[in-house]
Amino acid sequence: MNGKNIKKIALAAVVVLLSVAPLKAQVEWTTIDEMGSIDLKENNKLGFIDFYTTWCGWCKKLDSDTFTNDTVARILNKYYIAAKVDAETKDDITWKGIVYKNPDLTRKTTHSFVKHIIIGKISYPTTVVLDKHMNVINVLPGYFSAKDFVKVLWYFVNDNYKKYPFESYNDVFESQIRPKMNKDLGYK
Repeated sequence: MNGKNIKKIALAAVVVLLSVAPLKAQVEWTTIDEMGSIDLKENNKLGFIDFYTTWCGWCKKLDSDTFTNDTVARILNKYYIAAKVDAETKDDITWKGIVYKNPDLTRKTTHSFVKHIIIGKISYPTTVVLDKHMNVINVLPGYFSAKDFVKVLWYFVNDNYKKYPFESYNDVFESQIRPKMNKDLGYK
């Protein structure tokens, strides 16, 4: 066999493997400006914002380990409109008809929109869950593993957060909630 034939066989093998391997879901991110103009109630979805910075190591780990998880992606895509926001962006952000600006364009500084949404201590990464009226339900600072984030994301789906204190929800998640969630997400 010559080099060309080996390359053709290798390429064919890759094509076959890709066609049989199940595709993992990927989070369908939107921009914050687009999210601000979407009627979540009409779409029957919650809002989700991931605030990150370019220098934040835990933000990068959340991107590489958690947001690439198939179940996390399926939950976000099916039940949320999800946006990523560089918390130090120099761009204006329009939210609910109000334009927010970065207060200092000469250096890295927290954008005024971030301060508007995250009331209190600002850290990165921070994720925010919004109800169908674009009101903040919860601010979640820090990194979450995919396993933990699945629980957290599902806690807000179907208003679970109104039915259970998180400790009780966490106690019954694996036995009572996960099987229903898996079925709803199309897992066998």
